[in-house]
Amino acid sequence: MTEQLRSLVLPEAQRRAFLEEVRASLPLAHYERIEAMTELLPELLQLLEQKSMSIGRLRKLVFGATTESARNLCGGTPKAPPTRGKRRGHGRRGQVTYTGAVRVWVAHQSLKDGELCPDCGKGKLRRQKRPTTVVTVSAQPPVGASIHELERLRCDGCGAVFTAATPADVAPEKYDANVGVMVGLMRYGGGMPFQRLERLQESVGVPLPSSIQWEQANQTAEALDEREEGLVPPLHMSDGLACNEPKGHVTQSCKCSIHARRNFVDIQGAFPEECKKVVESFAVIYRVEGRCRKERLDPIARLKLHQAESGPEIDRLKSWFTEQMDERKVEPNSGLGQAIGYMLDRWEPLTRFLVVPGAPLDNNVTERLLKTSILHRKNSLHYRTARGAEVGDIFMSVIQTCVANLSNPFDYMVAVVKNRQAVQEDPARWMPWNYKETLTVAGASNSRPG
Repeated sequence: MTEQLRSLVLPEAQRRAFLEEVRASLPLAHYERIEAMTELLPELLQLLEQKSMSIGRLRKLVFGATTESARNLCGGTPKAPPTRGKRRGHGRRGQVTYTGAVRVWVAHQSLKDGELCPDCGKGKLRRQKRPTTVVTVSAQPPVGASIHELERLRCDGCGAVFTAATPADVAPEKYDANVGVMVGLMRYGGGMPFQRLERLQESVGVPLPSSIQWEQANQTAEALDEREEGLVPPLHMSDGLACNEPKGHVTQSCKCSIHARRNFVDIQGAFPEECKKVVESFAVIYRVEGRCRKERLDPIARLKLHQAESGPEIDRLKSWFTEQMDERKVEPNSGLGQAIGYMLDRWEPLTRFLVVPGAPLDNNVTERLLKTSILHRKNSLHYRTARGAEVGDIFMSVIQTCVANLSNPFDYMVAVVKNRQAVQEDPARWMPWNYKETLTVAGASNSRPG
């Protein structure tokens, strides 16, 4: 292939003669395109022959930078290469990562805290804060079952039958509350359709038909879909499409700054100076956001910092936009006019982060979470009914909220379902980030005598 390409490269004199020959028979636009191709091919082959040339470097030289950072778009000091170190996520997993494991305390078989040391006989033994750990992992079906065989005694004289009482720890319902939680977690968190889970359960000897799975998941969703009335409307982040506005729910709309910024990035070639101004303004805002994350500011402190440092930049940008449109410095139907109009039409939701504590700047986090929805769509081919879609939305929202707050989604949903009445009375105490404290308080009060 390289020899074929090299044969197309003509010496300079032959190349000029070839171009003069085709100039007369082609339109000017076609001739200029061929001329550019004949100039590019020798340079491309020269790049390919460099020993240090990689595919990534070649792609960057030919097509430009792949990222939309202000440094790449507007120029600036190159970013220092990161120091190489051990990549996160590699190596053995420590015992602290097994947050869902059952922990069993094992006391020393022959020694106790405070006893004399059996070796030296002088010092006393002190319990260490960090015990030695042994991790064992076992497998089990997603949904298990227990069968209690109650003894039956029949009188051979009168025929009376006496059956053993059901143990007190056996629930009266056939399906425990955690069945619906596990089914919802498998489908809407792991992307496993009901039919596949049905076949898996059948193979391990615990049948769980698809109809039962839906029934249990639907009941769990009803317990999860209960929001206290009178609360502040939740924040709703999306791009500028009208179809993304929710129906039947009152929300505080936020619009994605990255989508607004990309409208200027796409037209940078036609309006370099104007787009550079806008991109640099967004860079100021995101530098402030980076400080908030680095310093781990709470929502109130983050709001104040953005108001103090991002607010003036936002005001200058809006004044410039208004000037361009009102004084007819920009054609409204041009690419720049449409990009400016997009932001001015959505200015309030785009700047919600300057008004509401915790309002996000962009939709990046949500778009990364969409992988779960895409996996579900790929495996289940959407939903059969509107109620099915509603149940899916509830489960996915709760699961991802738990993940974002480093909370076990299975444990959390089981706690909510089993304490449904308490959740209805005081929902604020049953959030993924504080429900464990509520369970601890409830357990302590129930254990008190009297």
